[in-house]
Amino acid sequence: MPNITCAIAANATDHLNVDVLIASLVLPIGGFVVVSCVAFLAVIQRNARLQTPANLILCSLTVSDLLVGVVSVPMFSAFLFLKASHPDACAFSRLFDVTRYSMYVSAGGSLVQISVFSWDRWEALSQPLKYKTKVTRRKVLTVSGACWVVWIMWLSVILYGMSNRMREICTAVTCCVLVLTPVFFHCALVLTIRAEFRKMTMIPIQRYVTAALLKERRITVTLRYIIGAFLACLLPVMFIWIAYIAGVTSLKRHAFPWAVTLTFFNSCLNPVIYFWRIPGMRSAALRLFCCWCVNERKSRGEPGSRKQGFATGLGKKFSKFHDFLGFYGPVGTL
Repeated sequence: MPNITCAIAANATDHLNVDVLIASLVLPIGGFVVVSCVAFLAVIQRNARLQTPANLILCSLTVSDLLVGVVSVPMFSAFLFLKASHPDACAFSRLFDVTRYSMYVSAGGSLVQISVFSWDRWEALSQPLKYKTKVTRRKVLTVSGACWVVWIMWLSVILYGMSNRMREICTAVTCCVLVLTPVFFHCALVLTIRAEFRKMTMIPIQRYVTAALLKERRITVTLRYIIGAFLACLLPVMFIWIAYIAGVTSLKRHAFPWAVTLTFFNSCLNPVIYFWRIPGMRSAALRLFCCWCVNERKSRGEPGSRKQGFATGLGKKFSKFHDFLGFYGPVGTL
């Protein structure tokens, strides 16, 4: 009997050590998410040329990632630390509810915005003339904000206004709809682009039409990276959730914190994809950073003329190197 008690105590200690380790790993992820998301939003806000409908929808998607870094990651880390220091206390149950709600809001909001992004690109390619006259920046922001409001209201109804059985059914249906909708629009977008490129080989098309198709193909590839990264990071959580419904509870107890950490890592990947795939994003970010350094020196009373010239020259050199790599040419559109 003492051996069994010691084994249980050792197992509990190991489990608490794992919780502390996960909490320590999650906090740097949250910091990187906040910095990268704020940098992306600042670059888009300071450059009118980058404020396209597609980039504005990506800004709305960035808000969900920023919510992960500001709310979900600190709450989840606090929950793990509190669980490790007071394993028998029930005080962290409310904290767990807040953490779960924020994770649902961010994950579902990301899928909703990805669906809006897929639909927007499909409509822009299938009806280009109507799209240019109908879609404006204000309309894009209005649609994205309305989707956020509808999603939060629907999530609140699911979590707090339904019975357990009905909640499970609605959650499963909602997850299927949110996952399949962007996949459907992305497949339709790929087929439309292939059909347009097939027409290019049959009849002569003006040069600006070819450039527009290459731009849309690049955006489609970017969307593919976003959807692939999100589904890859979300797949372990979905698998654990299905196993838990099937009755396998041990998998959730041991692997769920690691799976949640992987979903947080997806919020790190999205800004990296944006800076990598959006034309002119990196050079604009570098110019913004150099201007910030110059203004910081001026605010301290230090001479900034030489620094300002260095910042401007560095930004121009980076832009030329960017163009040399083919970021705006045929190589960069693949």
